[in-house]
Amino acid sequence: DLEDGLVCVVTDENRGGTFVYRSANVATNNGGTIFNGWTRQYDGAVNVKWFGARSLAGFDNADIINNAILSINGQNTIMFPAGIYESTKSINIAISGTSLVGAKENGFVYGPSSGKVGIKFTSVLTYGISSNTTAGDDATQVAYTTIKNMTIDGNGLVGYCIDGLYFVTMEDCSVTGATIAGAHGTISQGSHFHRVGFNGNNIGFRLKGGGTQSFEKCTFRENTLQGLYLDVNIGNSFKDCVLESNGGQGLYIDGPSKQSTFYSCYW
Repeated sequence: DLEDGLVCVVTDENRGGTFVYRSANVATNNGGTIFNGWTRQYDGAVNVKWFGARSLAGFDNADIINNAILSINGQNTIMFPAGIYESTKSINIAISGTSLVGAKENGFVYGPSSGKVGIKFTSVLTYGISSNTTAGDDATQVAYTTIKNMTIDGNGLVGYCIDGLYFVTMEDCSVTGATIAGAHGTISQGSHFHRVGFNGNNIGFRLKGGGTQSFEKCTFRENTLQGLYLDVNIGNSFKDCVLESNGGQGLYIDGPSKQSTFYSCYW
């Protein structure tokens, strides 16, 4: 039998680290931070590469990323080193408090159009990233999720689905390539989007129901139809946003949408 406190150092470039044996964890193997008692020692964010993720063309990271999300159980941040991580399935943020954050390099945060770090979906999917336990099921509410410094690219119908979601934070991101909408929110409230590009989709962002979302320094550009589509939505705030060069309207309001404010925006 192994004794508690034994130390093992693994030198693998991506999955290596220092592990201490804890008998209380002997039945747990999450493929990244605990291996049948051997418990990774770390401070700060969890590196998605610890779970086996690879920034390699043709390598499917879908199950790896979803497993990492379940393993941290909303208690930590998953960090993505620089690179594009391909996925053939939806990424399901089904646990409140989950954060996905792209790495910084020399203090520089990858901006909305850099494409230096992100998730690229290589199959036609209903949702690229979804925050519902079952995709499309608005009855399951998830709150306080964060995505930063990420590109969401090539994602089928909807890039980022926040249906039924509360208090999302999205910052320094880009959502592009969606055939319905870059982002879609039904009955979602209280979210904040800062320096996010909803560009190059069919519709940039469609909000249906709910409200009280805030957008600052976001762009809704070069979408096939509308840049921003508000449908029965109340009390949103837009500051320093650009809604231009779209095939249809920069801003389209449908149904009894009201009490939204626009500061220093143009389209």
